Amino acid sequence: MAPDDLASAGRIRKARSFVEFAATLQSKLSDSLDGRQIDLLLADTGHHVQLIHNAVPLGSTGPLPPKLAKDVERHGRDLWNLCVRLKRERNTSDSIEKAKLLLNARSLAFSMLELGRSAGRAKEDTGVEVAYLMSLSLTLGKHCVEDSDLDSARSALQKTAELMERLKAAPLDASDPREQSERTKLDAEYLAMRTALHIGFDLASKGDHSMAVKWLKRAYDIINHQALDQLSISLIDWDHELGSESIRHLSRLSDSPQGRDVLYACIREAQQAGDKLCTLTALQAIIESWTTDQATPSNLTSILRCSIRLIHLIEEKAAEQANQHPKDDVGNIVFTVPELHWFRKNAYNMGVAKCDTWELFHIIRIFKTCLAFSVCYPKDLPSSEAAEIAMMALRCHFVIAAALASLARKEDRVEEQLQYYLQVRHHMDEFYAILETNTDEIMDESTAADLNAKLSTLFVFDFEAATVLRDWDGLNGIVRKAKACRDEVMYKAMGDCVLRSKAPGKALFSTMRLIINEIFELEEFDYEKLAKYIRCMFQAILGLDDTAALQLVDQAIQIAREGKEAGNQLPSAELEWLVATSFNHAIDYYARGEEEPCHRWALKAMHLAEYIDDGGLFRDTLQEKFAKLQFDGGPR
Repeated sequence: MAPDDLASAGRIRKARSFVEFAATLQSKLSDSLDGRQIDLLLADTGHHVQLIHNAVPLGSTGPLPPKLAKDVERHGRDLWNLCVRLKRERNTSDSIEKAKLLLNARSLAFSMLELGRSAGRAKEDTGVEVAYLMSLSLTLGKHCVEDSDLDSARSALQKTAELMERLKAAPLDASDPREQSERTKLDAEYLAMRTALHIGFDLASKGDHSMAVKWLKRAYDIINHQALDQLSISLIDWDHELGSESIRHLSRLSDSPQGRDVLYACIREAQQAGDKLCTLTALQAIIESWTTDQATPSNLTSILRCSIRLIHLIEEKAAEQANQHPKDDVGNIVFTVPELHWFRKNAYNMGVAKCDTWELFHIIRIFKTCLAFSVCYPKDLPSSEAAEIAMMALRCHFVIAAALASLARKEDRVEEQLQYYLQVRHHMDEFYAILETNTDEIMDESTAADLNAKLSTLFVFDFEAATVLRDWDGLNGIVRKAKACRDEVMYKAMGDCVLRSKAPGKALFSTMRLIINEIFELEEFDYEKLAKYIRCMFQAILGLDDTAALQLVDQAIQIAREGKEAGNQLPSAELEWLVATSFNHAIDYYARGEEEPCHRWALKAMHLAEYIDDGGLFRDTLQEKFAKLQFDGGPR
């Protein structure tokens, strides 16, 4: 037999063995398999995968009889689809070996699909045909990474690389714009996969398995279209050529939000890595994408998002450099005072202008950048300039604290919420410290009133943060520090906050009592609101701390007496509620046979009833009821 005939017969024989094994594998994969059966199938599948890889170089496979080629392709497709279904239905209790068997079976299925489609066609590769196979090979690589099969992932990447070369050589159908788009997409995905796996394998070979797993996971996410933005990382380890090549390919996707996100992340990471080539490449790609954009709402939104990030990047980088006080060759400071003024004021003015349009995270960043410039000035500034810088810093701290409080209130994750509130308290402390020491130069009446209003608001934020952080011992300190604001609305907000909190009885009583005292000392206060806070606090504390509750009744008696003397009594409805609740509490003690607390509470209730504006009717009724109670010594 001629050599060509021998080769052809060998290909046919091997192709038939692949078909037979694939049919057997399909029938067994659907059954319940024990460990021994899985091991045998793993060995057999691995053997056939190796056979099909070694048969002939990929892309140069000799022709097979049309019917046999179709059989190879059909069995490969059936096996692939079965693996997809079984993976979707896979039980979490399945063994690692079973998962590896499914992965090897999918690898065999891909190779059979490729062999059947290539060997059954005499015509040259078409772009659509190679793109289809490349898409499958990328999917295979994704699942190899997902199941941590590094050898299979490397093999899938090699297949993808070979298919990429075939795709470049395949003629492009100019009449079909979708084909060019699909090629660009596959090209970018392949390059991203190659980069991530390159780094992952390198880290694994150096024994850094933790970072290797992270990079391999990123490769999986990239192929799965999920995490392109991770690619840039009362850049650090890429070489220049590979990084720049990657950015050039990614720039083809820059008309999408994901593509722009990647490019801006690349700029930041490249700068941190000191990679000027990658930085310039990414900037060039962004500029080119802007000049070719169509003015659609989607593109305008993307440009706005990217502009904001670029602004933050420039400002933050400048602030970082200024904070290091760099000097030139002759010892002069690189950032002069006028330059610091320009950067600081530019950051502040931009934040003010965009407060109602930017997201809170961006607002916080730009005002933090302004603060970063504020601490870069030399110590010998004129007092007027120092005061102006301090005033701008006060406003920055206020805006940041307010934004953080807003984020904290909306945050569902407890740990994140607590971090926001910790930052709120930090910026409140900074505001208070600056206000105490650095603003006398420009503290006119109007400015003082504005800062006092801001301070009142910050005290409420600080108080709210302390309750969420359960800093119960710090609540009274906040109330006392806030005394200088003389703001009734502020104290009422604090009262509402502590009443809604889960403060322990003693903390609740001491804090609310202090708040009530502060409200009472103000010249113009609302007796109706004051009575409401006493009632709410009494209701919250009764049953938790009997001594504190009694002290609260004493305080209500004192306020009622002083109010009556001043001709401004507490509302009768609120007093009646307090009296009735106190007397009923005394009756509860009487029912339990506890005479002393019964007497104590009943006397307090009757004393408070004297201040109800009903001519003593309620007081007399209570005295009659109390006189009928039977104690050990007879009626009282």
